[in-house]
Parts: sequence; C-alpha cells; structure tokens
Amino acid sequence: MRLRGALLACLAALAFSSSALAQVIGISGQPAVRTTPAVIAAAARAVSPITLLAPVTAVSVYQPARLLIAGPPGSGKTTYGKRIAREFGVVHISAGELLRERAKTDPALASVMSKGDLVDTALVLRAVQERLSQPDVQKNGFILDGFPRRMDEAAPLREWLASSSGIDAMSRLEVPEAELRRRILARGRADDTLEIFKNRMKIYQTQTRAAEEFFDGKTRVLTPDVAGPDPEKNYAGVSASLKRLLAR
Repeated sequence: MRLRGALLACLAALAFSSSALAQVIGISGQPAVRTTPAVIAAAARAVSPITLLAPVTAVSVYQPARLLIAGPPGSGKTTYGKRIAREFGVVHISAGELLRERAKTDPALASVMSKGDLVDTALVLRAVQERLSQPDVQKNGFILDGFPRRMDEAAPLREWLASSSGIDAMSRLEVPEAELRRRILARGRADDTLEIFKNRMKIYQTQTRAAEEFFDGKTRVLTPDVAGPDPEKNYAGVSASLKRLLAR
C-alpha cells in the first residue's frame, strides 16, 4: 500500500513539474518566465520524484500470529523460535531467557535453574504475562518457547489469550532421546551435563508433556520432522509447516 501511494505521489509530482517547466521554457500556451537560477532549481526539484518517495519498508505476507513451540530439551525450541520470529515477523519470547535474566540478580533462582529444576510457577507466570502484554507483542504476535512446562501454566496461558482469538498453532518438535543427548552435550553450556539432561528429560516426561498435550484439540498442532542432525533441513520443515498455515 505504501509503495502504491509513493508511486501515485510521484506521478502527481511529474504532472505538476510539467506545468513548472512549461513556465520556464514557454510552451503549452503559457508565458515564459525569466530563467533565473532560482527558477530552474525550483523546476528541477519539482521534476525529481526521489524527493517525494518515502522509504518503503518490507511488509510481511503473513498475518500476526500467536504461536507456541514445544518439545523436549535439545529439540531446538529457542534456535528455531528465533528464526521463526525473523521470518514471520513475530516476537520471540523465551521463558528460559526471561528467567535467566532475572536470575542474574536472584541467587536463589539461579541455583534452581542451574540444577535443571522447574522454577516457581507464580514467578514464571508473572514473567511471561508481563512480556505478552508489551505493545510489540500485541501488534506483531509472538512465538513462545519453553512455556508452558506444567499443567498449572497451560490453563492460565489459554485464559490470557482467549480474548485475542487464542493460539493459532503449536509446533511440537519430536526428537529421539539419543539425538537430544548428542545435541545437549555438544552445546557446551555450563549446565549442559549428562546428569542435568537426565533430570530435565524426567521433568519433561512427567510434567511438560502433559502441558503440551493440554492443547491437543484446542489449537492446531504441527509436527514437522526435526529428528535429524542437520539443523537447516530441520528448520526448513518447521518453516514450511508454518507457511502453509499462515500464508494469506
């Protein structure tokens, strides 16, 4: 729409400039004016469409969306979530990143997170709800990763979004445990040890999986193939499934 408006403005400028130039050179039945440098400069400015063309920003072909990305530790939630945000113009919200930021000034929270344990539900809910209420999220939509991880987080999330058409889709990443373990140990983060991975997998299987399945039948659930070791091929599948869902 902005491009069309800019082009129309350009055409209008050209129409105006024809009259301006005619006065300078004396055509179209109009009397010529004295061709002083100031007059010539004014006509040149009228002719130039560049001065009237405002910068045209890229416009996403996708509607603002409310998305969840779910899966076990090491499945690629944050990696793919950030790429989804760039490609589809939504805001990436990582519950883990929100909590890690808070943990910088909260030693007790940092201790819980370093063991791979789940953080207090009330704190998680508050952090996520605050981020979802920000203007950029309200305008552009979001891709939420690492949340919900428990049933008592899933229901509040659905209630928060009920007034804004709910959740458009969940992208559920299914990866064999052996591949998850390989990815986790290769990341090199201080908390990516085999012991912590096993604890996180136990929590995922006993609590988080049920929170994900809470949305079955309540929103579209996409299951792209991300089981292989090639992250580019995996993301291509994630992207393709969302394009089919979101393209206008």
